[in-house]
Amino acid sequence: MKNSTLETTYQRFLENGYVIFDNVLSAEHLNLLRTDYDKILRKKMERLGIVPIDADMESHKRVGRDFRPEGGNHDQNRWNMHLPSTETFLNADIFANPIVLPVVKKILGEDCVAVMLASDTPFPGASFQSYHQDFERLALTVNIALRDVTEADSPLEVVPGTHRKLASNKTLESFTKENVKYSKKEMEWAIGNIAPKRLTCSAGSVIVRDQRMIHRGTAHTGTHYRPLLALWYKAAPGSFSLPKISIPVPNRKTANRVAKKALEYRNKGRATKNKKLINIGSLLGRIVDETSCTDRDYRRVVSEAIWKNLTPSAKNLLRYAEREGETENAALVKRFKKGDRILNSLAGIAGIWKSFV
Repeated sequence: MKNSTLETTYQRFLENGYVIFDNVLSAEHLNLLRTDYDKILRKKMERLGIVPIDADMESHKRVGRDFRPEGGNHDQNRWNMHLPSTETFLNADIFANPIVLPVVKKILGEDCVAVMLASDTPFPGASFQSYHQDFERLALTVNIALRDVTEADSPLEVVPGTHRKLASNKTLESFTKENVKYSKKEMEWAIGNIAPKRLTCSAGSVIVRDQRMIHRGTAHTGTHYRPLLALWYKAAPGSFSLPKISIPVPNRKTANRVAKKALEYRNKGRATKNKKLINIGSLLGRIVDETSCTDRDYRRVVSEAIWKNLTPSAKNLLRYAEREGETENAALVKRFKKGDRILNSLAGIAGIWKSFV
């Protein structure tokens, strides 16, 4: 990407909180991605025994931000799924694309890390979500459209500019890398006074968006499921912060143990149809991914063959991933016993919480 184009794109992001790159992936690459993605999604649906439900617009409106896995594993008829560590998905063109990555690095810094390689797939009948911020700290989601995203296909709806703080005079302040948290009243004002934008795009396009920006998933009124890859990036990790809690990167052994506990809660919640237990497992699993700076854990180990074929830039983005025969560079990948203690404490709290649901 030319410097002038990069700067223009960067300025658009600072203003709006998102940018869209049209037709980044070739038709051949898209066909391969769609074919493989469809196989693993169908396999997961069969394994969990979940099929989309019939839904009308009234049921769309009743479903909000809380996970309500009727007909899906996330919200109504909506699927979230981590991508496997296969050659198709663990591909530099996907998570270290030369067109997209320069913008990601300009926003987050050269030493940023790819935290999560996942997906969001609503089926017909998927519901509206409530407006929300994913996080109050700066991080990016990079969405890759595997099919066209039209108004009918549950496009993401964003409130442009709300990755910036709202001043007391109801104007948006300049871009900052500091935390941006909207109160309930501020969010209501922003939703009522800033025109929302639905991010429609063609297959092969890429959306880069700030996770602090107010947004929601919209209802799927079309006829075909809409797969969207969802990749998360954040700045070079020092620690992950929950409100008033700073969590240094824990050791992998601890992270994997807590991740297994989170999976146990989710599986038990599905078996007993206990949505609150599913929520606890989902939240705990997300904390593990965030603190560990990777979702390439014991279930998604990167093979030596795939690792060898990655570019240096791609390897740096995945430097916290678990891989075969790994030899970690302690200067690049620091882990902390304090992170172990805090993560274990949070797992303990989740265990206590679990006993009450």
